[in-house]
Amino acid sequence: TTQHNTTDAMSDEALAGAKELLAGKRRLDRDRGLIALRQALAVDEGSTTTTTPAPNPTTAPTLPEPNSATVFPPTAPVAAGCSDEVLRKAEALALELLQAGVVADAPWEPLHGGLLAAALVVRTTRATPEFVDASARLATEALSCRESRVRVEAGVTLGVLVAVCGLEHVYGVVARPVILSHIEDNLQRVEAAVDASADPALLEKLGGGTGLSKDVFHESAGWKNLETGARALHEVVKAAGTAFAPHLTRHLLGLLFEALKHSNRFVRETGYYVCSELCAALEPQLAALEGAGGDGGDG
Repeated sequence: TTQHNTTDAMSDEALAGAKELLAGKRRLDRDRGLIALRQALAVDEGSTTTTTPAPNPTTAPTLPEPNSATVFPPTAPVAAGCSDEVLRKAEALALELLQAGVVADAPWEPLHGGLLAAALVVRTTRATPEFVDASARLATEALSCRESRVRVEAGVTLGVLVAVCGLEHVYGVVARPVILSHIEDNLQRVEAAVDASADPALLEKLGGGTGLSKDVFHESAGWKNLETGARALHEVVKAAGTAFAPHLTRHLLGLLFEALKHSNRFVRETGYYVCSELCAALEPQLAALEGAGGDGGDG
């Protein structure tokens, strides 16, 4: 019992330290916070974290310098040697950071750290359904953050949620309407801005401000949010693989084809990445259709 209490006390201390780092102003602090959280959860990621020392729950963790192998792991599930009680505390930590970050005018750094923490907790495959649902909703809300690094990380977190917990709830129920809205609404917004370039009143109504040219408006939040939606969709499709096929509708294809014609190269590039993942996801179905056509004699 004494050893158990000591272990819990050290875990609480490690989680508190991880939380402070994850809310830090510097990216280096948040990266180190993620490493500290891994150690608090006794995560074993095999060869993906070869530079991270083995966790010891009875001593304060020694944090290695972050690098691409330890800070940006894949979406695959990982083994966590911690107790369920410690994992529940980690869930509470991640949700506290996420909820603090989505408040209007709040600093964006805790939200970014909360997304990193939520993705790690989900990857243990021991997260509660309530945590998965809350994380999916908060990550979806984070797609509208003013900070681009948060928007990108929100898409990555949704990809992790889909990879570990499945597509139907995370994407089909929670994220799909928002992601498609980011793409569709902002495609229309940019097109309308171009049409309104000779009408300052309409341009101001769209958010460009009186006197701004269509070129300045084009580089504003409209195409950035469009790119955010396309990136999030890319992460979801990449994580879902063949399971995404039922969600590939004519409407979605139409939006993607419009994005491929967008004048901003980043939007076009992301659109091509999404199309590439869709082709990979549909490959088994296409191969089956090709085989059936071949058996029919005249294709």
